[in-house]
Amino acid sequence: MSDNMSLLFGSPLWTFEMPEYAVVNERLTNAIMAEAGVDPGVCYSNRGGWQSHGKLHRNPEFRVLTDFIASRLDRVGMEYGFGQASSKLRVTSMWANINESGNWNILHSHQSPSGMPNPLVLSGCYYVRSPGNSGDFVLEDFGRPMRYLQLPFQEANLFNSYTVKVPPREGNLLLFPAWMEHHVEESRSNEVRISIAFNVALITNPLRGNQPADRTGS
Repeated sequence: MSDNMSLLFGSPLWTFEMPEYAVVNERLTNAIMAEAGVDPGVCYSNRGGWQSHGKLHRNPEFRVLTDFIASRLDRVGMEYGFGQASSKLRVTSMWANINESGNWNILHSHQSPSGMPNPLVLSGCYYVRSPGNSGDFVLEDFGRPMRYLQLPFQEANLFNSYTVKVPPREGNLLLFPAWMEHHVEESRSNEVRISIAFNVALITNPLRGNQPADRTGS
C-alpha cells in the first residue's frame, strides 16, 4: 500500500487455533455423533446434511470449546471496541453441522432485530473435520457497491471485492460480526465435514434472558 493511501473502513475476522486440536476434535466428533443419534435435527441454513439444536453450549461434552471461546472473547471485544463491556460477552447458542457430499448452507446472517435485549454481536465457527473439497466458508459484504457495479477491474483485491473465501481448517476457530452475511459452499468430498457454529451476545440485562433471535443457521 502506498504512502498516499489510507484504509477507511474494515470488517474484522478473528482466527484462533485450538491447542491439541486433534485430541479435542476426536472427543467433539464422538459427542456430535452421539447427539445426531438422538436429535432428528433442524433445518435453518442447511441444505441437506444434519444440524443440531442450538443448546450444545450447555452440554458438558462441549465445555472444552466453550471455555476456549470464552478465553478469547475479552481480547476480541476490546479490539472490536466494546471496551470494559467486553467482559459481558457470552456464548448464548451453539449447534453442530454435519455436511456430506452435495450438502451446503445458504447465504444468511445472525443479526439481531433492532431493539432486542442482549443483542447478538458476534458469530463464529469451529472446524472439527474438514476434508479437502468439503466447501469453503464464504463471507460477503452486502453493503459494498462492488456487487452491483460493472467496473473493468483486472484482478481482485481488498478494495474491489465483496466476498472472502476461508478454507476450513481443522482446529481453527473463526469469529466475525453477527451481521455479516455468510454461506458454505457445496461439499464435493466423500468424507463428512463437521463444524460447530455459535452466537455471542452482549449481556447488558441478564434479567431479560436470551432474545428469540439467538438461534439461526450457519
